Amino acid sequence: DLGGSGRVRGFVVLVIDITETKMETALRQSERMLEQAEAISQLGSWQVILDEKGAEVPGTRLWSTETYRIFGVDTNTPVNRGEDFYRHVHPDDRASLAVRAANPSEHTEPFEQEYRVVRPDGTIRIIHARFQFERQADGKTTRAFGTCQDITERRRAELEIRRSREQLQFVVDSTPAFIARYDRSQRLVWANKSYAARFGKMTEELVGSRLVDLIGEAPWRLIDQICGRVLAWETIVTEREIPYPGGPRVVHMSTSPTLDAAG
Repeated sequence: DLGGSGRVRGFVVLVIDITETKMETALRQSERMLEQAEAISQLGSWQVILDEKGAEVPGTRLWSTETYRIFGVDTNTPVNRGEDFYRHVHPDDRASLAVRAANPSEHTEPFEQEYRVVRPDGTIRIIHARFQFERQADGKTTRAFGTCQDITERRRAELEIRRSREQLQFVVDSTPAFIARYDRSQRLVWANKSYAARFGKMTEELVGSRLVDLIGEAPWRLIDQICGRVLAWETIVTEREIPYPGGPRVVHMSTSPTLDAAG
């Protein structure tokens, strides 16, 4: 504000309170980050409000965006009632889930449950759900909430690993070669059927046995030298004449170190 002389004689100020705007922006950013985190982890969330009798208050059931995606439905799909939820649950899993989730006012501890959902396109997904409950000081449950995670790919991977192991076990047990694994103290950890049959035993009967006790002192002295080198990170492929009690036998041996979880 300039006077007649052109000198500043004061000032004008405009102040706008943007606290709510800042809070709304921060809230939207937080919601966006949560939505992104749920999408990355394929982990949805939900909640429902309960009345004084522990019954669901109509219209209070809420799903996160990721929960809708996991169930394969549009975010405009009604989920206001329990029936809306169970309509998506696999028919074979509805009864067990309903029994587990019934009477939320009686639950005092969180619990977990796996069940399947059938998407509108017929795709079946496997869900790992966690249920938790919010209580007042008087012990009444006022809110049920939790998460649901799509673990379909994990379960498929686990199934493939199990099948691969079974196939490998079949191959290993079918070979006439003797295959065994020992720990650092030379105690048997695992062996195939051919190795166990060499001693007239079942595999489980040999677990924990010492190598020297299985093959005898003289053969063990030769093999112990190889074991020492293998435990020093050396892989050895050799042919040796082993003086077994029933007579010497020439064997082809391939021995390699095994590593623990730390490598």
